Amino acid sequence: MNSTQKQSILFIGIGTHWKIDIWDEISQDIFAYHSDTIQNIVSDFENTYSRFKEDSLLCKLSNTTGVFNVSEECVELLLLYKKYYVLSSGLCTPLIGQHLSEAGYDKDYSFKSRDLSPLPNFTDAIRIFDDNHIEITISVMIDFGGLGKGYLVDKVSDYLKVQKVKKFCVNAGGDMYYATDDEEMLRVGLEHPQDATKVIGVVEIRNESICGSSGNRRNWGSFHHIINPAIKESPHNIFATWVRAKKTVDADALNKCLYLGVAIPDDIECEYLVFDKQKGILTSKNFTGEVYE
Repeated sequence: MNSTQKQSILFIGIGTHWKIDIWDEISQDIFAYHSDTIQNIVSDFENTYSRFKEDSLLCKLSNTTGVFNVSEECVELLLLYKKYYVLSSGLCTPLIGQHLSEAGYDKDYSFKSRDLSPLPNFTDAIRIFDDNHIEITISVMIDFGGLGKGYLVDKVSDYLKVQKVKKFCVNAGGDMYYATDDEEMLRVGLEHPQDATKVIGVVEIRNESICGSSGNRRNWGSFHHIINPAIKESPHNIFATWVRAKKTVDADALNKCLYLGVAIPDDIECEYLVFDKQKGILTSKNFTGEVYE
């Protein structure tokens, strides 16, 4: 890969570090235009869907009931959640915002936990009528963190494709999509969750995504950023998970499912690796990456 031609866009958005590498030969003016547009895309998404911003759509929808006119994008996100809610038997839910807030991951970042209340059934609490209308029947706190970052990586990637950028990599805190019009693969190291200076393996991607989840960064007390709503606790039997898939939103959501102990059906097109505390490294049957013992 010819790094001399690479230009990189670096910024912080939705609480993580973004790095967009572009290998196409483009002028500085066009590069600056892409940089500004991408940062606006990420900023607009955060301002709309962050549960930490009081004027965001999600904050306005939380803790209220009624019929609401929302964007097609909001409905699309809810439908994606519905898909993974069914797959995970209710463990992957956008209503997890209530548990995260009660556990201390609230808008004030208090990190002071209190008793976690039972979560309602997602499909009972939120009904989708059409592309622009939903009904919230039970007062809930919505959070799109389970797949929102992957969705946004895809959104940025789609923008670059529309702009005819042929070779790029979008990396949002380890959720990555790599596109190229040649045969070159991108080698991605799988960071050891207990030692950031090491990797436990390598996966190669091309016109696809890889996402990882670990509880070693955003953690406090007995909780981290993934909570199992069935037991009202963060899983501690898993060190980390990684999923390779065509779309980043699917890789992101499937990561959360694996972390919550959900078995991924064979008919779902993906590869995965799970680093389990007791069982060691487990991979899907079709896993093509390298694993270091």
